[in-house]
Amino acid sequence: MATNSIRLDQHVALPILEQAVCATLDGKMTPEYAHELGLTSGLSKERSRKTGYTIRCTTLRNPLMPWIVQHKSEFYHVFKQDSDKAILIASILVGAYPVMYNLLTFVGKYLHTEDTVKSSFIKQKLSDIYGSNLNFDRTMSAAFRMLTECGLLRKVNPGVYAKNKLEGISDFTRKLYRQAYLIHNPYLSESDNIETNPYFELIN
Repeated sequence: MATNSIRLDQHVALPILEQAVCATLDGKMTPEYAHELGLTSGLSKERSRKTGYTIRCTTLRNPLMPWIVQHKSEFYHVFKQDSDKAILIASILVGAYPVMYNLLTFVGKYLHTEDTVKSSFIKQKLSDIYGSNLNFDRTMSAAFRMLTECGLLRKVNPGVYAKNKLEGISDFTRKLYRQAYLIHNPYLSESDNIETNPYFELIN
């Protein structure tokens, strides 16, 4: 599995994240603009700064973003649909953060046989990779919150999540989700039988 090269320890509200993605596709995203978006979060100065940093990591430093920019018109076309948007946002987060890829792989593995999964259980599994400390706790909290807000996961009870039923997923959206997977598995290609991996459980 991929290792954590970029820490995700700050939740970014979905409207701000959407604005950041669109600014990136339109060539308007800069470190300064990411900082400005962070300030709109209404958080404390330190958390706003972290929000700006997270926005930069999610957009400007995201190895998946050049592929999305190349397919900008297709992205915008499907971004209007709720089911597609959930997966598109999740794909962008996966592209930027190895920890998000690992999280979705573990979540998919257990949701294949169970209706729900506990975040504490996933956290325990991932702590074997990332260790257990305050930063990791923040990462898990931010990750689950953002995946729930975008609509990929559904919160059943506090700390308990289920797969959200998504219908009418476009071919482009599925392709982007695959591209995010390939970021963390560069030895594979689209021609390989990759969709048997638990990572794909949430879109099947």
